[in-house]
Amino acid sequence: MLSYDKDTVSDRYIEMVQRLNSQYREILDAVKLKVISSGEVYQVSMFDENPNFLELTQQFNLAKYSLIGWDIIQSDVKTGVAHGILENSEDPIRAVNTKNIVWELTGESKEIGNLKVVQAIAKIQNKEDEYPARLPILCWFAPEIDFHCGPTEYANFEGMIVQIDYPRFRIVLDSYEVGNFPLTPIQLDESKVMDHQEYQNYHERIAKVKYPKSRN
Repeated sequence: MLSYDKDTVSDRYIEMVQRLNSQYREILDAVKLKVISSGEVYQVSMFDENPNFLELTQQFNLAKYSLIGWDIIQSDVKTGVAHGILENSEDPIRAVNTKNIVWELTGESKEIGNLKVVQAIAKIQNKEDEYPARLPILCWFAPEIDFHCGPTEYANFEGMIVQIDYPRFRIVLDSYEVGNFPLTPIQLDESKVMDHQEYQNYHERIAKVKYPKSRN
């Protein structure tokens, strides 16, 4: 099991969301991401150590969806498909082609904590199949930890992600443990699974119904 923390958050992004609620920053700084991996399947979710945050549902959810986009990310290494899942929701399940990002080694290396890590740049194959703001830019990973795991849909290589940079966030490994942790793959309702284009079109149709353009 892995635990990740944020290292930096874009001030511009924070200023934007502070207009919604000043408590957002406090929650965003405090919460952590949890990754559990069997080597073949891994799950990403969010947990926090402050039960008071659970009472701030809107702000907590905003922080969660800012960081990972969903309640749970479940990625299947063998099939190369990850799913973004919203629990207790009628919303469709977005399927992600994890091979849509190819990681290119830069030759740079360093140490983070007690781990030797190497840098890789994310090369996007098809931008039309993604939400650009949710795509990683680069990562530092530890090849010696030969598990597919990290706080992203795109941990599609052997090696534990120790740091990953997004346009708005940097997420850094806080701790990790090796052991028998419970990981039960979520059984998906295939009738609700959509690829990115289908998922995007679905929400555009919903938006037109909920927010019709005013007529002059």
